[in-house]
Amino acid sequence: MTTEVGRQALVGEELDCLLCDMPTFPDGLFAYKATKTFDETSVPKGLLSNHATKTGTWARIVVEKGRLLYTIGQVSWVLRPGVDGIVEPTVLHKVAPQGAVRFHVEFLKAKEP
Repeated sequence: MTTEVGRQALVGEELDCLLCDMPTFPDGLFAYKATKTFDETSVPKGLLSNHATKTGTWARIVVEKGRLLYTIGQVSWVLRPGVDGIVEPTVLHKVAPQGAVRFHVEFLKAKEP
């Protein structure tokens, strides 16, 4: 099997997949609200610096158009349509537009017992 990276074909080599390091949602969450759509000029300043959700609150950063840098600690991902950012409760994170972008945030929590 051949995996292509750029123009170089690698056979049998292990690749460092940053997307594989993205947090994942636990089972049993449901979306209960969402923000309006932001762009590179309307993104709230609070999202551009470290912030966190409350205990029990998860979030999904959904890029509708363009690219958005999503950072947790020292690790960053470039989010784009089809590649969502997963926000764990109470974990500090921030975003930064990478040019023109449109995105919104969906909030999720566990279903009531």
